[in-house]
Amino acid sequence: MTETILQLGVAGTTSQVGAGECVFRQGEPARHIYYLVSGQVRLIRYQDDGSMVVTHTAHHGETFAEASLFSAYYHCEASADTDATVVSLPCAALLAAIRSRPDVGLDLIRILSVQVRDLRLRLEMRNLHSAPDRVYEYLRWRMDASTHLFSLDQPLKMLAQELGMAHETMYRALALLEREGRIRRIARTILVQ
Repeated sequence: MTETILQLGVAGTTSQVGAGECVFRQGEPARHIYYLVSGQVRLIRYQDDGSMVVTHTAHHGETFAEASLFSAYYHCEASADTDATVVSLPCAALLAAIRSRPDVGLDLIRILSVQVRDLRLRLEMRNLHSAPDRVYEYLRWRMDASTHLFSLDQPLKMLAQELGMAHETMYRALALLEREGRIRRIARTILVQ
C-alpha cells in the first residue's frame, strides 16, 4: 500500500499518537484515510448498548479507514494501542489522484480485495464456537508460513478482544492447545504444530 500511496503523490500530514489516544472518533466527519508508519492502531465500533466490537487491528505499514473514501462519517473509532506514527491522507485528494491514475487505482483495488478476504476469514473464525479452535485458526492464519511461528506483537488481552472473547477464555484456550500439543509457547512467540 505504501508504494501505491506514494505513486499517487498525495501529500499527507504525519502525526505522533500516544498509546491510548484516538486518531479519530466514531461519528466524526470522514475526511482522511490513514497510513500507519509505526505502532498499532485498533478500530473499535461502539454499539448502541455501549458494548464494543474490535473490527480491525492495523499494524505498521498498513492503511486503515479506507471506507472513509466513500463515507461522510467514521463508522468506528481508531485508538492507538501503542505509541504510533500516523500519516493522514485527505480523501478528496486521494480520489482525485486515483481518477487521474487508473493503474494505481487498480493496485488499490487489489490491496483492498486482500483486506476483504482477511475480514471474511476473521468473520469465519468468530463463528467457530470452540474458543480453542478459534484461537488455533487465528494463529494458523497469522503465523509465518515458513517457520510456523506466530509472534506476539500485542498483549494477549488485546488479541482476545480481536477474536471477540474474554481474555480469561483466551488464556484457557492457549493452555488447552499447549496441553494437546497443537501449539508450543516460546517467550513472545507461539509455534503452531
